[in-house]
Formats: sequence, C-alpha cells, structure tokens
Amino acid sequence: FNTVAICCRADIGIHDGLRSLVLPYGASGFQNIRMLGSARSAICAAMSVLETDAFKAAAAALAITETASSVAAKAAGGPGSFSIFFLDALSFIDAQAISTYLSACSAESGAPAAHMAETN
Repeated sequence: FNTVAICCRADIGIHDGLRSLVLPYGASGFQNIRMLGSARSAICAAMSVLETDAFKAAAAALAITETASSVAAKAAGGPGSFSIFFLDALSFIDAQAISTYLSACSAESGAPAAHMAETN
C-alpha cells in the first residue's frame, strides 16, 4: 500500500489503505510558512530510511515536525525568526518532547492526542 499524509487546517491525516492516524496540527499558529511543507517532506524521507513501515515513518516525522513547530512558535517573534527557531528545535527533539506536545494538544482539544484506526 501507499501511504498518504495530508495536512489540513486542524489536523494531519495519515492513511495507508489499512491504517489511519490523525494528529493535531496548527497549534503553532505558523501553518502558512512555506518552509514547513518542505521540512515535513524531508523529515518524512529521512524517517523512511530508519523505518521500513512507511506509515510509522510518516507518523513519526509529522509528530517531530509539529513538536518542533510548537517549540519554535513559543520563542519566535514572527515568521522569519520562526524558521530559525524551528531548525534549532529539531536538533533538540526527543521522545519526551513529542509526548509532552501530544499530551498538551490532547488537553487543549479534549480529544485524544492521536487517534488511530485500522481498516479491515
């Protein structure tokens, strides 16, 4: 199966024909920065080298980019500095930071941080 990830206004949907995953999106408030789309694609490609399951690779990559976006948004004064802080945040992301970000999104929305469904 092919894996597809789509970033919408409120969330990111990932689907591979058998599994679906929805991640929170847009918490940073900087969704319109064009660099983010390229960064997501590059990180998805890098994760696909580390993880042979494309679905898991995409999910990890998008959780990483959204966590870095959230960290960068707190420090940035605008779109120019956001890009710099985003790159800095990427270098410090770890599993705990991703878990904290997803938990915070869950608390804000009242919905599960990530919702996964398997299709039979």
